[in-house]
Amino acid sequence: MFVDTFGRVRDVRMVGGGRRRRISYSPTRGSGAPLVTTHITAGVEMAPHMPASPENAGRALRYDWEWWADNQDEMTERFSSWLAR
Repeated sequence: MFVDTFGRVRDVRMVGGGRRRRISYSPTRGSGAPLVTTHITAGVEMAPHMPASPENAGRALRYDWEWWADNQDEMTERFSSWLAR
């Protein structure tokens, strides 16, 4: 349950007439994974297509803060040079 922008108490499962069954965004919280079912019109099981599914999470890009801290200036210069071409 949540309160929408108009102050109405809503059940997240009912928002947007099944909107959660039309898009392939992963739930923000892991506890939302069981709510992922089939696509509302295609009938395709959506869980394997979610970015945060166990099958896909292992292939996700990781942001390497340490690398960027060491290389940001050089990469910014290289990108700017490429962009100016």
